[in-house]
Amino acid sequence: MASGGSQGCEEEEEEEALKKLIVRLNNVQEGKQIETLLQLLEDMLVFTYSDRASKLFEGKNLHVPLLIVLDSYMRVSSVQQLAFSLYQGRMYPMNFDEQNKIQLILKMLTVHHANVNLSTVGLKALDLLLDSVSEEQLMEFVENKDYMILLSTLRNFKGDKEIVLHVLCCLHSLAVPCNNVEVLMSGNVRCYNIVVEAMKAFPDNEKIQEVSCSLLHRLTLGNFFNILVLNEVHVFVVKAVQQYPENAALQISALSCLALLTETIFLNQDLEERSEAQENNDEEDTEKLFWLEPCYKALMRHRKNKHVQEAACWALNNLLMYQNSLHEKIGDDEGQSVLLLDSIESLGSVLASA
Repeated sequence: MASGGSQGCEEEEEEEALKKLIVRLNNVQEGKQIETLLQLLEDMLVFTYSDRASKLFEGKNLHVPLLIVLDSYMRVSSVQQLAFSLYQGRMYPMNFDEQNKIQLILKMLTVHHANVNLSTVGLKALDLLLDSVSEEQLMEFVENKDYMILLSTLRNFKGDKEIVLHVLCCLHSLAVPCNNVEVLMSGNVRCYNIVVEAMKAFPDNEKIQEVSCSLLHRLTLGNFFNILVLNEVHVFVVKAVQQYPENAALQISALSCLALLTETIFLNQDLEERSEAQENNDEEDTEKLFWLEPCYKALMRHRKNKHVQEAACWALNNLLMYQNSLHEKIGDDEGQSVLLLDSIESLGSVLASA
């Protein structure tokens, strides 16, 4: 009983301390001494790490004074970083107008375009917002060309993996509406080039590879098969699916992407093989385009994941359908022949149990 009473007192003390901090934040006036404001934000940030954070912040309406501080101290990077950390680490419901929040973040990214820390914090917050807003708001974001701020931030910090990851995540959210995909694929944006450059720059970053494959899958769903194949996005998808066989999410998006692009890949390959240069590089291209083994591995390693099984079956079916010379490429290689038979057997097992 004593222990329970002590815990109750501690909870009451936490509640009271947070209430006092929120009152002080509500009374912050523009031009207030920066050090005092920073200390206030730091004290509030501590409460977001509490096991009771969700209950502590519930119904406190902290978002309004916090956003006022963000707007009032837009050019003070130290305040922006702490306020956005508190904003991003919130453990309470936010019902403030989403569009205002988005515009505030975009304004911060523009003003502090040379600050990598603030850009990272801002992109993380924007990523969370774009993942939760309606398709109408996503279309409005693209119609207003707000995505240009993302591309500008990416150009400024293209070597920073966190910046690259969060820009890709934001683009991934924006690619949900079909109308947005058309804009992202246009000559002004060429989102596929952005993704390929990221995959080339960070081949060993599993999260970047995963988000890239998922984004490419969304772009592929827009039926831009030819332009994606001409820009060789499938080559990097094959590399990713081979490198991360245990990553179920990556396997699903990558194999689905390959399934959609298979016909176009081999139609283009047939045309290119007429040239002497292509004939000289035929062996190299076969390695790039051959995803029989990844299909087999996906079927075997993710037996209980129906989404991986579906994507692998789809990719394998289309590979067998469109790669007419598959048996020639396998040739007399006993190992490859066994792999093909095992893959077909696995495909049959999946269909039988469906």
